[in-house]
Amino acid sequence: MDASINCLSWYKVCKYMTESEFNTSMKYQSPITNFSLLHVIARSLLKNLDNILLFKNRLCHKFSVIAVTETWTDKTNEHLVDIDGYTKIIKHRMDKKVVVWRYTLIQICHSHQ
Repeated sequence: MDASINCLSWYKVCKYMTESEFNTSMKYQSPITNFSLLHVIARSLLKNLDNILLFKNRLCHKFSVIAVTETWTDKTNEHLVDIDGYTKIIKHRMDKKVVVWRYTLIQICHSHQ
C-alpha cells in the first residue's frame, strides 16, 4: 500500500528537508507552544543510540516527544537507554517495544529561564 496515495493524500503537507533546511525552518519555533515529534526506527537501540543522539543534537530543536521503534531491548538492558531531559515511557507489545521519551513542560520552562 502506498501511504502517500492511500493514507496521507488529504493532508498534502509533508515536506522532506535536509538537516539544514529543518534547522532554518524551526529557528523561531518554540517547543512550549508547538508540539513536535521525532520518530526513529532504531533497529537496535543499544547499538544505534549514540548515532540517534548525534542526529537529534544536530537538529536545533527540542522535540516534545521522541519515539523509537524496533528497539530490540528487553528488561535487562532498558535502563541503559536514556535521553537527558526526557522522561522515558516503554510500551511492550507482544515481544515488540516502543520507547517514547517525553519532554515535560516543567523542564522546558526551567530551561528557558
